[in-house]
Amino acid sequence: RPITTLRVGLQLNPSSVREGSDVFFECSIQANPPMTAMFFLHKNETIHHNVSARVIVSNQTLVLQSVARQQTGPYRCGARNSVGVGVSEPIILHVL
Repeated sequence: RPITTLRVGLQLNPSSVREGSDVFFECSIQANPPMTAMFFLHKNETIHHNVSARVIVSNQTLVLQSVARQQTGPYRCGARNSVGVGVSEPIILHVL
């Protein structure tokens, strides 16, 4: 099953993010056989690309534009292949 690792963008401390900041997450995936799908989770709910909500999912990157306090919480990424599903350890985001 895939091995996934979630990282935050450079210069970002996830434990103290100012409301209104942009947050970048990148998911690193090792999968053999190759992955068939990847996803991001917030509080174990799938995050969907939604430009009007300023949530951008592109390739293996998640961008939260102008974050709000309700976006505080654990974020994970995951991938699926024919063997199974792998989910990263969480990064806890604290929006102040």
